[in-house]
Amino acid sequence: GEDWLDLHGVQVSAAQPESLVKGGNEKILIIDDEAPVRNVLCMRLEHLGYNVESASSGNEAFDKYQQASDFDLVILDMLMPKLPGERVYQELCKIRPGVKVLLISGYTSEQVIDDTIQRGALDFLQKPFTIEELSRKVRDCLDISQA
Repeated sequence: GEDWLDLHGVQVSAAQPESLVKGGNEKILIIDDEAPVRNVLCMRLEHLGYNVESASSGNEAFDKYQQASDFDLVILDMLMPKLPGERVYQELCKIRPGVKVLLISGYTSEQVIDDTIQRGALDFLQKPFTIEELSRKVRDCLDISQA
């Protein structure tokens, strides 16, 4: 059996096989209040070649986003203590309409997810997920051309 390390709902295979996930060099912003999650996602996506930055809160993310809104994709955790994900999403849209956002979360009402997707978020990944699943989802989102 595989050894899985579960970090706050993100499952990392201890073996870390070189998976057949396509990487890229796009710029990604990860917004998640849990440091272990941010760290493992950053590490993994950087390993695939992406240029990754992270923020631990909506407010930190807005600062980064206002300084450089050329992020190709934002990975947004819906469940954060101060500003919930849906509010963060609304603010990011104000800073840059058409922002590409992939939502991640463990326990969020489907209603909130549906509403946020309706407003233009690209996709949703439910925790627990594997790093492989996330990497694929990231690539899928980046490959969706902006209409």
